[in-house]
Amino acid sequence: MMRAIPKRCFDASPLAVFRIVFALAVFCEVAQLVRFRHLIFDAVPFIQPARFDLLPLLCAWLVILVALMCGVATRAAAALNAVLTIAVFGLLMRLQHFGYHADALYIPGAILLALVPSERVFSIDAWRAARVGQPMRRDANAIHFAAFAILLAITYGDSFFWKLASPMWRHGLAIWTPVAELFACVRLPPLPPQPLLWKAMSYGTLIFEGAFPIVVWFRRIRVPVIVAGVAMHLGIAYLFPIPLFSLVMISLYLPLIPVKAYGLPEAASEMTPAWRERAVVGLLGIWLLAALVLLTRIPPLPSSRVGGRPFVFVAKVLSLIGARSHDVYLDGHFVQPRPTMLVFESGGRRLPLPYTQPTGLTGPDLSGRTYSTWIWIATMSGDWVADGSRVIRRYAAFWLGEQRMNLAGARIVIYRRRFVHPRDVDVEVLRENQAAQWYEAGEIAGSDLHITWKAVNSF
Repeated sequence: MMRAIPKRCFDASPLAVFRIVFALAVFCEVAQLVRFRHLIFDAVPFIQPARFDLLPLLCAWLVILVALMCGVATRAAAALNAVLTIAVFGLLMRLQHFGYHADALYIPGAILLALVPSERVFSIDAWRAARVGQPMRRDANAIHFAAFAILLAITYGDSFFWKLASPMWRHGLAIWTPVAELFACVRLPPLPPQPLLWKAMSYGTLIFEGAFPIVVWFRRIRVPVIVAGVAMHLGIAYLFPIPLFSLVMISLYLPLIPVKAYGLPEAASEMTPAWRERAVVGLLGIWLLAALVLLTRIPPLPSSRVGGRPFVFVAKVLSLIGARSHDVYLDGHFVQPRPTMLVFESGGRRLPLPYTQPTGLTGPDLSGRTYSTWIWIATMSGDWVADGSRVIRRYAAFWLGEQRMNLAGARIVIYRRRFVHPRDVDVEVLRENQAAQWYEAGEIAGSDLHITWKAVNSF
């Protein structure tokens, strides 16, 4: 006679909920790789295909992630996911020049998921074990909490020091600047341009990231800190087309929520197998060491002058476990760019490519790593023009291939426009940038998609 299934098999728990949300974020990321595989992996999209078709591997990875979300063969699925995450996000994306800052979260998150016992509740594995009379024990553990707290503390701590070195952040303009310049945002927020409001948001982010490594250890204020962090990342997802970055950050908060919030008693915490605990502790030690190495890159510190081949080698090795600097959304990203829009022209037809809207805002086909590569390379001027041309040509070829079109008797016009870099929270700067005219800066033509720049490119 079949045994009754204990209710505890269906209980939520910190690690189980983390497993589901984190796997969902990675699933969406891998699905995006499938969608943009020709853009990312082809030498020239649809013209010079990649030497190896990664579609079967990516599809297998999606199946593994579904198994993780459902809790089927969870340990094996988590281990395979960790290997694939390190190989693809840690190595291959960087070789293809399509890495972006969320990779520094996917990798350590996947490693942790392979080490923590997230399968003990809210999984098909737990349900199957209960059916045969071998219910799994609870999964919460102080070491697991420390692992996620330290990972987030290192992430925010490194980001804080980079922001502290940034005049844009020190002057309270870090939130207003991308809004005023338009090109990095997916939408404009319905908020009045009040200097105190925008500077408060900027300084609030800076204070939160600087305080998090300390305040996360105080139980009485932990829940408000988590709520503030989640709210911050929801705001990031609203302004910028990087929703999966926000989702993976939110997933890393979930194991920090007290177990009683999941309906579990405090006594639910218990020890896990010794080898897993030792592995987690060892991983924490490596992360802390990596954090010290990463500090040597931050400009305000005297150690930022440390360099050379040994440092570069160590930094590349550490990047394979997700230990990377969080030097994003700083001054250089917003001073050098030239807002860029591509428009297909044939006869009397004009069709904007879905990378930049005519309003100047980010287009619908830019999200996550495709957004990061376009915004921070294709739009750059000065010494970055050669790299920007390479990226523009790649994105144009991808669109033409997807649409099954060519440039016979047609061309793709590269439009750019001047913008005013804000020196303060000023609505006139926003209005001037919104009213700026697009100038023809170059064109893409011919079967080889050759780019010809005009003199206006130098402004």
